[in-house]
Amino acid sequence: MLVAGMTKGLLVVLLVTAALWDIRRRRIPNALSAAVFLAGLVGAVLSAGWLSALSGLAASVLTVAIFWIPWRKGMVGGGDVKLAGAAAACVGLSLLHEYLLAIALAGALVALVCFLLSKRSARQEMVTNLKMVTVGVLPRPPLRGGGGRVSVPYGVACAAAALLIAFVRKGW
Repeated sequence: MLVAGMTKGLLVVLLVTAALWDIRRRRIPNALSAAVFLAGLVGAVLSAGWLSALSGLAASVLTVAIFWIPWRKGMVGGGDVKLAGAAAACVGLSLLHEYLLAIALAGALVALVCFLLSKRSARQEMVTNLKMVTVGVLPRPPLRGGGGRVSVPYGVACAAAALLIAFVRKGW
């Protein structure tokens, strides 16, 4: 029981660290994502057994597969994909749909904050891009900040969603 609690505590620390790292550097180290993945699997084994860990592994693979196309199109960073997949290990297949929805909602909130922190000229450009989307034109979003634009640290959304689902919905 003590080891399970320590593992869950470690997972919280790792996810918060990944979110803060993404905010600060707009990068998430591979070692940090790997640690999240391992802590998620260990937590799953300790709380519900090996089938739960296999479910977490499958959720991780599916999450990376889902994020693969947006990554290939330059819509999301590779570190975000790896963190989203790693964090899915603690969620499992049964709550994967809720985790992905939570990522989308948290991502929208993070994007709104970044929009508001951007300079006025950059916000006007973003509004123009959103208008283009409404008529079916998909502009290529920049992954980096610049020109007064604050880029979206999507790893924050992935970490927040994993914490919400694993600890609130799953009851870890």
